[in-house]
Amino acid sequence: MEVNSLKSKNSYHNYVAIKQSDNSSPIELILCGADGAIESNLNTTCTVTLLDVSDNEVRHKSTENIVGGILSFYVTNDLKSHTHNLEITLSDGKKYPADGRFDVYVSPTHEKVQLNIIEKFTLDEAYNLLANNLVGEKVDDRFKELSVDVQQMGEVIIARGESPSLDIELNRIEEKAEKELSALKKYQLLSSFKRYGIIDKSLLPFNLGFNLYRGTDGRITHDYVFSQHTQGAVNIYVNRQYGLDSNDGLSKDKPVAYLKTALDIAHTRPENKVNIVFLEKMVYYNLYESGSSNNTYNISKNINLLSDHEDGSYIYTGNFPNNYTWINDAGVYKTTRSAVAEVFDSKFKDFRGNPKKLIKVDSLAECKSRLNSYYTDNVSVWVHRQDNSNPADDNAVMLLLPINTAFVFNLSNCILFIDNVHFYTKQASAASNALSVNGDSTSDIIIRRSNFCYSRNNGLAAKTFNRLYLFDSYSEGVGADAFNYHANAVSANPNEKVFLYNCYGHNAGALSNNNGNIFTAHDGMKVIGVNLIGHDSIGPVLADVNGCESIYFDCVMYNSLASEGATKSAFYADESQALKKGSFTLVSCSGGGDDTFGVNSDGLIIPKLQNFKGVPGNINKVEIL
Repeated sequence: MEVNSLKSKNSYHNYVAIKQSDNSSPIELILCGADGAIESNLNTTCTVTLLDVSDNEVRHKSTENIVGGILSFYVTNDLKSHTHNLEITLSDGKKYPADGRFDVYVSPTHEKVQLNIIEKFTLDEAYNLLANNLVGEKVDDRFKELSVDVQQMGEVIIARGESPSLDIELNRIEEKAEKELSALKKYQLLSSFKRYGIIDKSLLPFNLGFNLYRGTDGRITHDYVFSQHTQGAVNIYVNRQYGLDSNDGLSKDKPVAYLKTALDIAHTRPENKVNIVFLEKMVYYNLYESGSSNNTYNISKNINLLSDHEDGSYIYTGNFPNNYTWINDAGVYKTTRSAVAEVFDSKFKDFRGNPKKLIKVDSLAECKSRLNSYYTDNVSVWVHRQDNSNPADDNAVMLLLPINTAFVFNLSNCILFIDNVHFYTKQASAASNALSVNGDSTSDIIIRRSNFCYSRNNGLAAKTFNRLYLFDSYSEGVGADAFNYHANAVSANPNEKVFLYNCYGHNAGALSNNNGNIFTAHDGMKVIGVNLIGHDSIGPVLADVNGCESIYFDCVMYNSLASEGATKSAFYADESQALKKGSFTLVSCSGGGDDTFGVNSDGLIIPKLQNFKGVPGNINKVEIL
């Protein structure tokens, strides 16, 4: 801990929660030094202030005494039900906490929820109406307003649950105004409009360093500049089949054979960034050195992994494509190859521009009658391409084999940029990721247009970093999580920041024991997600756990394949093992599917929803923005 801090006395958190109008319960805090220990010798007077974060106004100011590093005080003012930032100023001017990270969460009393939901009167006016039995007419008028202002529906839901008398009154009005209320379905939480232009940066949990825009077509775009990584960098070329490690790799006609060789050369170059360019479309998986299945690389320089092909390079567990001999067998093509796990044809693309995945059929006769299919008897394999052509014509057919290997990049104080390089691995038995990236607090991981598929563990796994930015990437068919990101450990102030844009994943978690996700953040990190799609995971489809601070825009998650329970949910968040308060905000998102909650949590995090379409799970509250 580099600076002084402030913790709650009982739970050692950097936040407390209090009830509105409660001036009888003390707030007890511990003042800690730079080493995290209580400043037991601190005995002085101080000024305590509470800043209303929503209104940017100081709501409480008092002079208090600190005894043995412990402060106990009462809130005497009537605070709004907003988040308030607490600051302590000692008599010598020193402030606690130095990083400003201590919040007081103020929840509304039931009485105030009821009064506020009926009408935005002054407190005295509302009280007089209740006292004189005039509330029925006013509630009627207010509820008619709410029937057209659907943005307030969430307030109605919450208030009805907390106030039986209000619930009875609103039931009466519903019978009278059934037609007006038909649009107010309990779980269709819709706002009245979207705002266009630059997304308000104050909504985001961290500074991205670039802008997000919502266009008039409703879609969010960004202005991140990818060329900042590659411009001015020297190129080193890799051709796994025809390269030579005696080459310098500085031209396409003199490539090196191995990625390890290219990285060794890169680290000796005077430039501060290097492009490593794969010349092959189909890249044989053994990239470390001859005869080795090890694929662990240490990187301490800004490295860009790129493809020389417009549709990318595919690093995969299999043989060189031109090593196979294909024979025409009555219109389909046969080669000798056992243990084929999947077959792809990069000549033809699916709707996302990925290689067409051939469908495995049960007989040779079916293969002959069906385009884009393959059949294997575990000795040979037959393929029937979309255009009936011979795979030897273009070497674009990829036979994925079960081979135990793991691609791991260990970063130290650098940027790793991966663009249009894909990892298709199918381990025989080892629980490995398609790609693992481990860094430190000064390392960035920037990935664009890349796929992570068919591994027995996670697709992409990132751990310990400054920034993980993932654009236009894809994962499917993995044994655990499609996209998985961890901090070094659960922390009250984690360094890791994640941005996900236009990524898609599906069919994850077959080997995960009911806990596989498409997108999942851990350890309290900060996450921003835009235009994400995920479905069919054996666990929550998107799960941010351990008190993450997350916000998602325009994301669609559906069809959790988990067994029944709270985590059979499209979106899920929790504060398990958290050392700080988390947040989970969904803006214009949709969630649900077959027997799947739209959104759920452990009950400690209250999901904040705007324009959400879906059915909340067994949680007590949601907050409507």
